[in-house]
Amino acid sequence: MPVYVVPMSNTIIINIKSEWLKDNIYEEEHQIIVFVDSDYMRLVTIFDNIGMSQKTWTPVAGNSNRIEGKYSWEISEDFKHMVHVYAAVFERMNITLNLADKTVALDSHGINPHGFRWKESVEIDGDTTWELDDNTVAAEMSFDWRDLEIILKASEKLNVVKLQVGSDSNDVLWEGFDDEGVKCWAHQNQRLNWKFGEASTKFQPQMLIRILNTMEKPVSYGMNTKISILKNKILMVESTNTIAYMSPVTYMSDGDVKDEEGAPEVN
Repeated sequence: MPVYVVPMSNTIIINIKSEWLKDNIYEEEHQIIVFVDSDYMRLVTIFDNIGMSQKTWTPVAGNSNRIEGKYSWEISEDFKHMVHVYAAVFERMNITLNLADKTVALDSHGINPHGFRWKESVEIDGDTTWELDDNTVAAEMSFDWRDLEIILKASEKLNVVKLQVGSDSNDVLWEGFDDEGVKCWAHQNQRLNWKFGEASTKFQPQMLIRILNTMEKPVSYGMNTKISILKNKILMVESTNTIAYMSPVTYMSDGDVKDEEGAPEVN
């Protein structure tokens, strides 16, 4: 999706398609916009400080007046409200970040009998990043999002899920544990790609569901969602225009996960 950045002194203006912005803003989630060196923009969704996903918009042209640094601010409820209202009226709108007076503004763009401008003060963070020191992949799996949806809907009431994959087959094993750490569910399916590598990790299924809700869901069946287990046990999830990370579960409130108890048979 083209994004046009018009830099002025201490000001960055981004002209963006309203429908794209509306579709990726979620009223119930904590979200942040980040401008990076006035070269591109990230829309970041934070999931209870356990996981995050981000989408990146890159301008089609460079900037005549380059502004270096990272500039981020939290998207307010009022910002989201304005986007959802005016996206139905205007095909495109402008996002303006003024670094001097620390404000962000939305205004209409294009020929229309209506017009609007809205502005609010924001706290600009120049140091915030969501980049991993080490994203070395231990094992990789590609799925269609519909297959993942079946698995995660089945597991959403569980406390913890363990995901494991080996290097000798495409089989993927998902095991679920209750609040007491007893294994009470298992599901086996196959990844759609052959990749070497053996790894496992534990995660909160409700959190992964929220992350996958931010991913693209194409109509055609295929390898449209990739899940990687990093060497540090973090889950990395990727789709066409989105990348996400989720911290692993390292302990349970009522003790260690008891892998040997209550294991259902999986053929």
